[in-house]
Amino acid sequence: MNPATGQEVTENKEILRNGDAAIVKIRPVQPVVIEKSADIPQMSRFAIRDSGATVGAGMCIELVKKPLS
Repeated sequence: MNPATGQEVTENKEILRNGDAAIVKIRPVQPVVIEKSADIPQMSRFAIRDSGATVGAGMCIELVKKPLS
């Protein structure tokens, strides 16, 4: 999406480059404490790190809870 306007530019893009903005779905491997930005904005921000480097950052706009089993 265009970071300035929020309009969709490309659908189903495989790779995000530096400066790109997108709405993505992430499935964490371990439990994560996070809230939606509409509920608690301070608890909705996150960073994604790989080998000590930050590779992404964002804000949670929607949560899909894992079903209890």
